[in-house]
Amino acid sequence: MRKLFGRPAPDWTDRDSVVDYMTGSARVMSGSRGFDEQDVRAAAGSVFDRADRTAKAQRASHLGSMFAAIDCQPRWRERLGEITVPTLVVHGDEDPFFPHGNGVALAAEIPGATLLTLPGIGQGVPRVTWPDVVEALLRHTS
Repeated sequence: MRKLFGRPAPDWTDRDSVVDYMTGSARVMSGSRGFDEQDVRAAAGSVFDRADRTAKAQRASHLGSMFAAIDCQPRWRERLGEITVPTLVVHGDEDPFFPHGNGVALAAEIPGATLLTLPGIGQGVPRVTWPDVVEALLRHTS
């Protein structure tokens, strides 16, 4: 957590500063084979470009989604057993924020769910995983 949250904040109104900061965050969260700097920089730049040019808007755009579902109400965890649609849980085995056991537990609590574990991946679905994820999705939806 120190590597992720212990770094100095960027100038949220400066595109290069925000892109550098978000690239550093992605590097920490991506796992041993999930970091693609070119893709991460392009995505961070796109998020910056579509948000308002205020520090508050930029901070919310880049960090808000990270915490949006952590302490949500009403509680959803107790309702996982009610899911009746085919469910594919995709989780990296090197996620430093939500360990792989969370994905395992999620798949176990959803009736009939399938777990796709992405070796060497932290958070996200980076380009290197696309062939495996697409194959699993096609198999899962056929």
